[in-house]
Amino acid sequence: MINKDDQIFRRLYFFKDDYESKSDSLKKLFKVDDIGLKEILVKSMMKNDSINLLKIEKIIQKYGYPGKSLVGETESDVAWEVIQHATFETRKKYLNLLKSTADKNEIRFTLYALTLDRVLMEENKLQKYGSQ
Repeated sequence: MINKDDQIFRRLYFFKDDYESKSDSLKKLFKVDDIGLKEILVKSMMKNDSINLLKIEKIIQKYGYPGKSLVGETESDVAWEVIQHATFETRKKYLNLLKSTADKNEIRFTLYALTLDRVLMEENKLQKYGSQ
């Protein structure tokens, strides 16, 4: 459910085929043009991102990072995606947890590397893995 909420508006916003197949009906529904619809999609993404982050933080507080052994390999990426869509401060806050989770092989190491490089770039520092 978190993954679906995380991706639904992003798919419409970023994927041309998805946008084109649904934008006419959405523009009619909301009585907006393309710019208005894009604004609605961005606001909806931001709202879902905030709600999803609260859900993930509750899970982390109760169980630790929801890695492969807790939620399965496919679902272990979901918490990482939510963290990536949050603020710089949030990504930085969870960087050590992502590292220790990757070291335990509970998430793919590349997810930690992507986050580290992104945080370093946001700090105007050189990337370690060159993923960005």
